[in-house]
Amino acid sequence: MATSTQVFPLSFSRPVGVHSTMNWNRLFLVINLVGGLTVLGSYAVGIAGHAGQNHLLWGNIPESVRGVYTACMVPAALGYLASFFYLVRADWTQLRFKNKSAVPTILRQHIIFLVTASAWMPLSWLALDHGMTVLFWPIQALLLITGMAAFGMARSYWKLVDPPNPFGAALACWGLTFLVFQCLVLDALVWPRFFVIV
Repeated sequence: MATSTQVFPLSFSRPVGVHSTMNWNRLFLVINLVGGLTVLGSYAVGIAGHAGQNHLLWGNIPESVRGVYTACMVPAALGYLASFFYLVRADWTQLRFKNKSAVPTILRQHIIFLVTASAWMPLSWLALDHGMTVLFWPIQALLLITGMAAFGMARSYWKLVDPPNPFGAALACWGLTFLVFQCLVLDALVWPRFFVIV
């Protein structure tokens, strides 16, 4: 006759897949909450602390080109959000490249993106407030890293093998193309040509 422990074996450990997925999802959420608030906070502090001077951030960019920036901001933000909501709901144990897990790469790309994005405005105002022309190249390098991180995030979707919810993954990938255009083309390649530190 079977004992109760044989019929109902006791186990206090979660299934490995569920435990791992919940941990990765939670970590990704925390990274984005902290990083997102830091980015928004850096913009809020920078703009509020330089009332009437925000035009200096535009440098000599023509009015016609500024419209392109403004028009791209909303799609870029929505693209990032589409990727965020996909990843925060995804089963991270199924996020894989051809020969390895995609998890470390995806997390690293998001951390680099958020850290560098939050540093751009403070560094730009530091250069403008004190006429520190020596910061021009570090600022440009920072923007290039941000843009390349955004590009890497989009490329990671293309490299995923049999991702969960393929339609959601494709939507997130195409959404990130707007972010890549904003960060890599407009911010990293176009904006520095017009930015003036005096």
